[in-house]
Amino acid sequence: MKFAKFWPLLLLNSIGFAQTWSGIGSGFNGCFPSSFYVQNSGTLVIGMCYTPSSFAGTTLNGVCRFNGFEVDSLNQGITGSPNAIKLFNGKLFVGGSILCADEPPNCIPFTNNLAVWDSVNGWGTITPNGAPNQMVKAMEVYNNELYIGGQMTNVNGVSCNRIAKWNGTTWSDVAGGVNGSIEEIRTMAVYHGQLYVGGNFQLAGPTNLPAWYIARWNGVQWDTVGSGLNSYAHDMIVDTINDLLYVAGGFTMAGGVPANGVAVWNDTAWAAVGPGTDTLWGTRCLAMFNGELYAGGGNVTITAAGDTINNVYKFDGVKWTSVDGGASNTVEEMCVFQGNLYIGGYFTQVGYGIPASRIACYGTTCPTGVGIAEPPEKVPFTMYPNPTDEVLHITTAEPEPLVVRIYSSAGQLVFEENFSNQVDLQTSSLSAGNYSVQVSEVDGSRMHSEVLIVK
Repeated sequence: MKFAKFWPLLLLNSIGFAQTWSGIGSGFNGCFPSSFYVQNSGTLVIGMCYTPSSFAGTTLNGVCRFNGFEVDSLNQGITGSPNAIKLFNGKLFVGGSILCADEPPNCIPFTNNLAVWDSVNGWGTITPNGAPNQMVKAMEVYNNELYIGGQMTNVNGVSCNRIAKWNGTTWSDVAGGVNGSIEEIRTMAVYHGQLYVGGNFQLAGPTNLPAWYIARWNGVQWDTVGSGLNSYAHDMIVDTINDLLYVAGGFTMAGGVPANGVAVWNDTAWAAVGPGTDTLWGTRCLAMFNGELYAGGGNVTITAAGDTINNVYKFDGVKWTSVDGGASNTVEEMCVFQGNLYIGGYFTQVGYGIPASRIACYGTTCPTGVGIAEPPEKVPFTMYPNPTDEVLHITTAEPEPLVVRIYSSAGQLVFEENFSNQVDLQTSSLSAGNYSVQVSEVDGSRMHSEVLIVK
């Protein structure tokens, strides 16, 4: 198993600081993240496209784990592109357009389109006689069973219509699945005790219910979701605070109500999200962050006076607004990890010119920089004013000689000076943005970092 150290400048005491964008070290090289899965509070699993990539200096194939400090390549990874990742019965299930787990010629048999990872045995297959015959695009755990959705019509010899379930021992069809002129499940979510599935289909269940692009399953039978949508659903997210289900896709109507690409369902009726003049058909992903709905995508038009929307946007309860400059190109995936919003996609910059190669973080405690670890023992210091635009004053009661370093949001060292007790730094030459100020003993045995905002 390969590990690469990926030490951030820990941004402590960030309460009171504004949320800001930052790249994650040098980011991804060669590919972009296609799926995020928060396995637990300390582990973000990242799936990426076919092309071999590197992240934090580690060569990756298809998938990796990131804990905010280290990147784990999961042995040789997978040959393919994951679309969905889920933990079930203590094992990590990875589904997508997958040729095999590990690299040829050492491919593990029957791991095409769905592979399983555990820390003891590494990569393996679920069943020894067959995997899904087509791409997996969505996964969800419901009633203690793992559901997979996508384009498959057979799993391990069991016929299914774009959806199947695994109880830990056997695969089963889900009451006829979904059908239509185009048959594909793209997204799943559990809401009000039912499994919701969305995608590109028009019928559900053995009686062919008119389930237009979205349907729900209660463990026994399929049901419609109002009168559905008039085009495909691409992503769903549950707002657990307000008890709502948000859906994004290529539709212009939801339940007969005009809704241009993002709609909300309250278990009774559909409603649009934002003004009807907004065109959100290009929305690819949704996330709930700090109690607000965030969205990412491309080719989105939002009518907001004086506001430029760049591929990342949020709903403030009345209208859609920009997110501090957004991203320079299409955003394919987003999630909330360790209290921050992570995005992945085709972009190379976020915010206002901040370098971020295909992955970025938005929040108050994002990791910044590479190769710097903060020791357990810290050097307490005070800096003011913050934000600043001319002079930054740093004071400390420490008697030992110290060194102060300032790093840009991309982890580049932009200033360094030795001092004792106090120092005044000219910041007028620094570009506006976020920096990390690090004060340490000269030998590096003790250190502490805080966020600096330059106006």
